[in-house]
Amino acid sequence: MRVNQLLIIIAIFSSSSNVHANPSLAKAESYMTSQGFYKQLYDLGVYWDRELNIQRDCNSKYYVNPISHAILTPLTFNNEDVYPVGGVWTFRYEFKRCNKSKIYNAIVVAKNGKEPQMGMLVPGTTYCSPLLIRDLFVGGVAGMVAIKRKDESCKTIKVLDTKVTKGPDITDSAGKEHPGMWEEQWIVKSCNETITMTFCFVPDGNNGTNWSSGKCKI
Repeated sequence: MRVNQLLIIIAIFSSSSNVHANPSLAKAESYMTSQGFYKQLYDLGVYWDRELNIQRDCNSKYYVNPISHAILTPLTFNNEDVYPVGGVWTFRYEFKRCNKSKIYNAIVVAKNGKEPQMGMLVPGTTYCSPLLIRDLFVGGVAGMVAIKRKDESCKTIKVLDTKVTKGPDITDSAGKEHPGMWEEQWIVKSCNETITMTFCFVPDGNNGTNWSSGKCKI
C-alpha cells in the first residue's frame, strides 16, 4: 500500500462534514449496485492487482462480487443526480480472476453530485475502521517493518493481506471472556521482503479501540 494515498483518502474522510438530510436508502442501494459503481471497483481492483504484483499475466475475465459495506456518513442525493451529493462509506468485495480471488476494501467519498472518489484501504478481512487502519499503519506497521526488515534503505511498504485470527470475542485459557477483543495478522511487503506481524485490539469503552503489537496478553 502506498502510504500517501491511504493518508489522503483518510484525511478526506476525517474532514468530511456531517450530512444532515435524510438519506435516500433506495437511491443508495440503486447506486451501489449500478454498473458505474462496479466499474470503479473493477478499475481499483485491477490497479491494486498490479501494485501488489498479483496475476499480472491473467487473461481471463475479472469479476466483482460484493461482500459487505458500511455507511460512515449517510449517502444523500438530489432529485435528478445519479451520483450522491454527500456521504462516505466503505465497500468490501471479492475480486476474482484466473480461478483466484482477493478481498479488497474500498473507501468511497461523495463529490457533490460528481463521480465519487474511491481509494483502497488495506486488503483482506480486517475488522479495523478506516481511522484505526490509519493509526495502526502509521504507529504500528511502519515501526514493525523498520525493526524487522533487513534492507534499511527500502522506503516502500505495501500491505498484501489482513485476516482476523481470533475474536471478535476471545475466551482465555481460564474460561474468562474478553468481549470485543480480537487479533489480526497483517502481511506486509517491504521491497523484496515479506513480513508477517500480529496485532491485538481492545475496545476502550469510549467508542475507540486500543491496539498493541503481538498476540493478546490474557
